[in-house]
Amino acid sequence: VNEIAIGSALEFPIKEDSPKCSFKVQVPADRAGADCKLLLHTFSASAVKPTPQLNFYWKKDSDDFKAADKQEHMANSDLEKAVVACKEAGTYFLGVDVNDCTGCGASEFVGNDPAARVGVVLQDKKDFIIDIGTETEFITPPLDMLEDNKVTFFFETKSDNHVAHFDIDKGLTSSTDNYDYFWGPVGMAGNGTELDSSATNEVVVDGLAKAGKYWFTVAIKNGLTGVTSSFKAQYKLNAEASDVEYPVGKCPLEKCNLDELQSCGDCREAGCSWCPESASCTNRAVCDKGDQLAADGKCKVLGCDKKDSCTACAGVAGCQWCDSLGDTIGLGSSGSCTEGAKCTSKLADSVTDPDQCDGASVISLAVAAVVGAMALAF
Repeated sequence: VNEIAIGSALEFPIKEDSPKCSFKVQVPADRAGADCKLLLHTFSASAVKPTPQLNFYWKKDSDDFKAADKQEHMANSDLEKAVVACKEAGTYFLGVDVNDCTGCGASEFVGNDPAARVGVVLQDKKDFIIDIGTETEFITPPLDMLEDNKVTFFFETKSDNHVAHFDIDKGLTSSTDNYDYFWGPVGMAGNGTELDSSATNEVVVDGLAKAGKYWFTVAIKNGLTGVTSSFKAQYKLNAEASDVEYPVGKCPLEKCNLDELQSCGDCREAGCSWCPESASCTNRAVCDKGDQLAADGKCKVLGCDKKDSCTACAGVAGCQWCDSLGDTIGLGSSGSCTEGAKCTSKLADSVTDPDQCDGASVISLAVAAVVGAMALAF
């Protein structure tokens, strides 16, 4: 399941006619509340790949999105941003699909699938909150702030003597803006310790002698009232942070219920999700009727090809007995066991219930071939 950590972003491929792609977002109890808002942000993944304009859908506890779950985009944002409330803690789902993508068709034609990045950032009143926790590296989407905004990062070290590196990348549009940087241990009174705000991107917090929880704040130094300054931040513990990359998610590029995607491996390879109990493929991040997604996105080894009888095969969810001679010698008396829900041969009968195996016994492939030839001769 795709999951976006609040304060970070995920990169993924997407096509104009792709099904909705789902992302899980966890809102912790200490951040939820009346003032909690999440900014959903789309931004470019590549200079050579088109970036689609996306629709956003938002729902608590489920990604079974309805029309009412579609979110309004912020004015003048070119379908790039939306704001959702997070009054309650828990699991939320963000869904995206393509609203418009100029140039997508031509790009796909030459094998260059469109891609996008989506970030989820928490705002408490007017300030951004980035919870890094104990992660050793982290990256944010572009953060837009005004003169009276600030961005505060919270991070934790589990042992003594560490150095935190922040790479503050202002890009071209904000390269001349000046920021103030402060840090301190969580719970400390006052404004904390000011850090060097030189022209380089890298800001180093090297006073982490003891394990504990710390904060690091970025604020605009110059008087730029009414003007937006933008930056993305990369974080790494004990190493330069400029090489931290956005994690890549898997999104369905085609319909997930196609015949050729009715096995776990083919389904997952297409960016879809596999529901083992129902042996079905879905574009959603959750399965229906209590079924659970394949654990960690991994496919369970079913051993279908090892099943040598119709009853043994059809008794395993995800396996099917394919019998092309059932009408001649009795369903289940010949054939082979494969993974999936539909046989590759249109002439074969698919058996997925042991009660359907009404043949007297399993015969060898050689005998089945002889019987089949005899049947065709009359």
